[in-house]
Amino acid sequence: MDASWETCHGFRGRPEWSSPRLVARSDQANRADTGNHTVANEYLDDTDVLSAKMRVVADLVRRSHFCTAYTGAGLSRSAGIPDYASKAANSVANSTPTIRNSLDAQPTYAHHVLTAMERAGFLHHFVQQNHDGLPQKAGFPQSKINEIHGAWFDPSNPVVQFSESLRRDLFKWMCETETQTDLCLCLGTSLSGMNADRCAYTPASRSMEDPDGVLGTIIINIQRTPLDARCALRVWGKLDDCMRLLAQNLGVAVSTAPLELPPTDVFYVPYDSYGKLDPRCRMTLDLRPGASVVIPVSGAKNEGQSGVVVGRNHDGWTVDIAHRRCLGSWWATEAERGSLPQLPIINIRPHIETVVPQTAASTTTAATTTSPTSPARATAAVAPRAAMPAALIVQSHSARSNGHRWSVVLSEGFCPFVLRVTWLPPNEPAVDVNAAPFALTRTTTAGGVVRAQIHLRDGSVLQCEHELVLARDGPSVASTPVPLP
Repeated sequence: MDASWETCHGFRGRPEWSSPRLVARSDQANRADTGNHTVANEYLDDTDVLSAKMRVVADLVRRSHFCTAYTGAGLSRSAGIPDYASKAANSVANSTPTIRNSLDAQPTYAHHVLTAMERAGFLHHFVQQNHDGLPQKAGFPQSKINEIHGAWFDPSNPVVQFSESLRRDLFKWMCETETQTDLCLCLGTSLSGMNADRCAYTPASRSMEDPDGVLGTIIINIQRTPLDARCALRVWGKLDDCMRLLAQNLGVAVSTAPLELPPTDVFYVPYDSYGKLDPRCRMTLDLRPGASVVIPVSGAKNEGQSGVVVGRNHDGWTVDIAHRRCLGSWWATEAERGSLPQLPIINIRPHIETVVPQTAASTTTAATTTSPTSPARATAAVAPRAAMPAALIVQSHSARSNGHRWSVVLSEGFCPFVLRVTWLPPNEPAVDVNAAPFALTRTTTAGGVVRAQIHLRDGSVLQCEHELVLARDGPSVASTPVPLP
């Protein structure tokens, strides 16, 4: 490649590294349809350079406080799903499985590595340009994925066409992520001018101004992008190969086991009759064939549309709402845990119980509707604080060569009662976390006290302090009870 070493390797790279090799030539632009006229040539790093770069990637991931994956079609290419940007006749991405339907695609090894990174506390968020549900099929939590361009396995999130606007709540969430991210893993995207490209551009720009405070953007791709000269590290390689090296360098265990389907079609979930998380409620979500359902999501393109459950499929359920769509099985599994702020569908007349202490009988209500497409809220009494499960701050820890990597989260049963947490780590500014399990992860050279302001859904705010334990390793080395009034 005839380019500066910064363009070839990123500003955190090494000038002595050899330039990437041209391995497939094209005379076409990769995304002329979106105004990106970058020629779709393909490049690969030499093996020794690729290995060295992925060691740097691992070091940056370890140092990150809020790492976000921003992914494009290249991530799913090896699953057999076509992409827009591969134009070379002898493209290195051409060796893919043949699938009858893109809905049948299975996760790539790279998807499984991203899931392993999330479970190990290295990856905090995922902005997905693709619609394919492959991260969730690999076990990545839906609660940490923003499917900004629409989703095949979310009936409330139809695919967004180029001429359409992004969904308001997802756009707001993306903008919050954009400002929180100190390291972006930009994987398999040509960065062709989509609004969502801000997820890669903003950390890159901030790192150029403050390289010590913001780690920047790592681009892993086989084609050139408009951001190459400003990224922290530029890796030229096939994603499955690169992510395999990253997993080895991070020491994370990667499972490729298929996602298990729930054994039932009926679920009892802590949501109200608008499909919003409410630990005071116990809703029956009936997904048996013939059950009537409606889209309750405010601002969704198809808000208020109703239909029926057709039956099960190998990834969840088929629903007929205007046309047949899929509901991924992971939505029901995470709804049972109360980890989602909003359900994508609910029954038209949901059965809801009010949660009360075990010493009293529960109050049962059936939500009625003013019309088949506008669910009405069931009356629910505020659950007494005594009904709240154990409220704990739980800490994990692992010793690293560069210090101590620790995380603090809220106990699982406590999370549905919490709206957000403001963490105050030692010697650092406050950090707001808005999604369960409300995790804060840091790598430090010393211990100290982590303070928390826990904002409950009933409007009250709890104060708590946790003293870090760094003498032993494990997923739960210490816990501190949260004092309840």
